[in-house]
Amino acid sequence: MRWESYRYDITDPYFQVDSVVDAKGKIQIPGQAALGLMLSQGDYWQVGADLSMSDWSNFRSYEQADSFGKQFMFKFGGAITPDINSVNNYWKRMTFRAGVYTGQDLVRLNGTSLSRSGITVGLGYPIRRTNNSIGQLNAVLEFGKRGTLNNGLVREGYTRFAIGFTVNDKWFIKRKYD
Repeated sequence: MRWESYRYDITDPYFQVDSVVDAKGKIQIPGQAALGLMLSQGDYWQVGADLSMSDWSNFRSYEQADSFGKQFMFKFGGAITPDINSVNNYWKRMTFRAGVYTGQDLVRLNGTSLSRSGITVGLGYPIRRTNNSIGQLNAVLEFGKRGTLNNGLVREGYTRFAIGFTVNDKWFIKRKYD
């Protein structure tokens, strides 16, 4: 079975194959090198840094090159929980997070690499904490920019809001008594 989609341009009357399903080919994806470091004081505070790099200039999809280049990203951030064991004050049990990132995106247009940077702030709202389970509702707000004004390109600013849910369970606990 073969499925094809066609694109028709009214200014140039001909059909062009846009995509083909079930075509055989190879995709070459580059490796990535990353290094991270995290310092923490129990559940009270954490500070971390992360550096990642990859070279997408050798990327091939069905023997076709794309407009990718070298990519790197440096991230730095931290979190603090004022009092993880507070019984009366929920605000003290919340985790407050902040971070920054900067780097070069893998997309390369008009021979120019696109930069990317931003800041993030977030918080983790504890749901229930038992000896076997830790639950948290997480919210993050990100402000960033991507692109450049060089070589006739464009730079965009963006804002992103996300909500997530984390459940950490201890499943395999050896019992002292049966």
